[in-house]
Amino acid sequence: MIAVLTDPRRPQHLAATLAGIDSSAASRARVVVVDGAAAPDLPPGWRAELAPKPPRTRPAENKWATWRAFELAAAAGEDLLFFEDDVAGCPGAAAYAEEVRVPTDCALLMLYAPWGDGAFPPRIWRYHASQFSFCQALKIPLPTCQKLAAARREMERLEEGGSDECIRAIGGDLDWLVGMHVPGLYQHVGMKSIVSGDRDLGGHRTSRCWLTDQPASDLYHPALRGTWR
Repeated sequence: MIAVLTDPRRPQHLAATLAGIDSSAASRARVVVVDGAAAPDLPPGWRAELAPKPPRTRPAENKWATWRAFELAAAAGEDLLFFEDDVAGCPGAAAYAEEVRVPTDCALLMLYAPWGDGAFPPRIWRYHASQFSFCQALKIPLPTCQKLAAARREMERLEEGGSDECIRAIGGDLDWLVGMHVPGLYQHVGMKSIVSGDRDLGGHRTSRCWLTDQPASDLYHPALRGTWR
């Protein structure tokens, strides 16, 4: 399943993000999870899932809609490709992401690499979930989606409103490892963060470690798909 999180207050990047996914993805289960009560216009093949915040919730919180994506994947019995609506992929990024295997020792795999640069050797780097940040582009196996969906009440009790903050808290308590795909397959293109009070973050979330125009298929031979780590 592919899910893209969007906020109606920031519509400018959604169309390009969906078009980028459509350019190579094979999955027919494609949903835009709307952090609000009104569905945007969507291209063919996409459906909208409305996930408005509960009453008296801070406007910047995005954890509620993100958790809806986890629940949808758990109910469908599928792994989840999760994207925020302001990312751009290298050529073939979505097809590669559908096939790449999340290492068995990792709860999820980051497809956006916020740290490092082109000097990093290609591999999947691991770090503890208690240090997790950035939900721009993720591959989340079904068992992790199920555990996160089951942890909804814990998410609701957390004071933090960001999806990455809640994954960090829950995953840290569960002693998860997170994988980071280096080089990254996706770049963050939105400079303003609604979760951070609509602040302009400039280059703070711009990756210096992604493939840009290099096709994702160049990373390894097709015969190695599903085994490269």
